Amino acid sequence: MNDKASSGVEQNRKQKTWIRVVEWASVIGGILAVLGFFGFPNIQSLLSHINFPFNPWPWIENLYAPPPRPLLPATSQLTGTSWTFVLDAHEIRLDFKDSDAVRFSDPIFGDGGHWKPVGKSGGAGAIVSIETPQRIIFGTQDATGNKMTAMIYRKDGQRTVLDTTVVMTRVR
Repeated sequence: MNDKASSGVEQNRKQKTWIRVVEWASVIGGILAVLGFFGFPNIQSLLSHINFPFNPWPWIENLYAPPPRPLLPATSQLTGTSWTFVLDAHEIRLDFKDSDAVRFSDPIFGDGGHWKPVGKSGGAGAIVSIETPQRIIFGTQDATGNKMTAMIYRKDGQRTVLDTTVVMTRVR
């Protein structure tokens, strides 16, 4: 008798489960029919008309996008230009020569050095690296191209130490 009771309950559960699946299918089919009636053939077309305050799709697409390539300034941008700045109460002139050479008017920087473009700043100014035997300089040009903020590092054995930050002005 106990076997009959359990099989009856089990059979009753199977019927209820089947009925619930049919009920949910009817509800989903009804929702899709109403959406189709209003001109939305699929869920994606409906979501494109709804403005969510948070849209994760651009963020997700940026995760898989390749990183942007840095924009290197043309070497002719700084080749042949001269800049001045004040360091320790002395005005120093910096000349960008052809073939990535630089020349300083003060012997504290040595006879000269080499420069290379590193990229562009957000203001579309050039970012350059200048290396001399005693110093390393990183300069960022402003958007107008007439000023450059430079950090001057002093070489101290295997490491470099920030010496000072100066503002360079283009010589007309």
